Amino acid sequence: MALSLCGLAGAFADEAHPSPGLALASLLVFILGWDISWAGLMLAVVAEVLPQRVRGTGTGLAYALYWLLSFVTAQFLESAIHALGSAPTFSAIGGMCGIVLLWTWRCVPETANRSLEEMEETSHAVRRE
Repeated sequence: MALSLCGLAGAFADEAHPSPGLALASLLVFILGWDISWAGLMLAVVAEVLPQRVRGTGTGLAYALYWLLSFVTAQFLESAIHALGSAPTFSAIGGMCGIVLLWTWRCVPETANRSLEEMEETSHAVRRE
């Protein structure tokens, strides 16, 4: 997703002569990347990582935060493009996407082949340290 945002920034690097083919390809790759990653996995990760006693509340908060940030992004994007230009705006969003990728890689625990009970035990052990 971060690379597709860099592609969008490159497509609009020359505001006088944008590259519509690169913009379309980058947008399609972004949509594909979103659909096969965070669109569905966001709530699965929340359900697996949070302990049972706060799972319902945490899932609700995750949904609320997602919709709040979607609203903020929708309100911010057009203003940022007009104020900064397309390339800097998409570069900044791509940079934030890269930071989120690093944070996810570093801070979100691996849950493959582990039961929810094992994940809860792991979260208790981490809190005790």
